[in-house]
Amino acid sequence: MGDNDRYQEITPGRNSGKSKAQAAARVVGGKAVLPVFAPGEADYAAGLAPVTPQSYRAHLHATKALKTTTDPDRKAELEKALLSKEQQTALPRIKRYTDFNDLATQSRPEPPRAASGGKGWNAR
Repeated sequence: MGDNDRYQEITPGRNSGKSKAQAAARVVGGKAVLPVFAPGEADYAAGLAPVTPQSYRAHLHATKALKTTTDPDRKAELEKALLSKEQQTALPRIKRYTDFNDLATQSRPEPPRAASGGKGWNAR
């Protein structure tokens, strides 16, 4: 059984929980078992430019550098490296469903949608 933090494939470029589970399964001749997500829980919006590990690191660097630079030309250059607002919104949404370290992150799933009759995972 492995952890599948899919957002980790997007940001730092590796999903260590998944890759280690697969490696362990190979060693013992078994199969890796990973969580399956409901539609929409771990999807990245269609049509939205992908976030690569390189673009994510460039975004982090630009965000930090923008706090201290005063040169307008440098600011303009750095702003080009920032992720779009839509990309920045998508990443935490994916993380909410794929980060199983809830004690540290306090992630919370969205409430059930009306289409399900209001009966979701937390219906009582």
